[in-house]
Amino acid sequence: YDREPKEPKDVEAYWKGRLTWNGSKDLQDISISIRNVTANDTGTYECEVSRFFDFDSFTHSTTRKITIELK
Repeated sequence: YDREPKEPKDVEAYWKGRLTWNGSKDLQDISISIRNVTANDTGTYECEVSRFFDFDSFTHSTTRKITIELK
C-alpha cells in the first residue's frame, strides 16, 4: 500500500474503492479500512508492512505481518 495515492497500487477489482489508508503521514500508525463489508468478505486476511529508514551509515528496516479472521 502506498500512502499516495490513497488507493493501493495493485488492487483487485473486487476491492476497488473499498480500501482506505487511515495511517499517519509519519507512518507511526499504519492502518487501512475496508468499507462496505459483507458476508462475502468472510475469510482470513494478511497484511504485511515493511518500513525502511536510510541513515548515513546504515539502513534500518522493520517488517510486521498481521493475520485477521473475519467471521
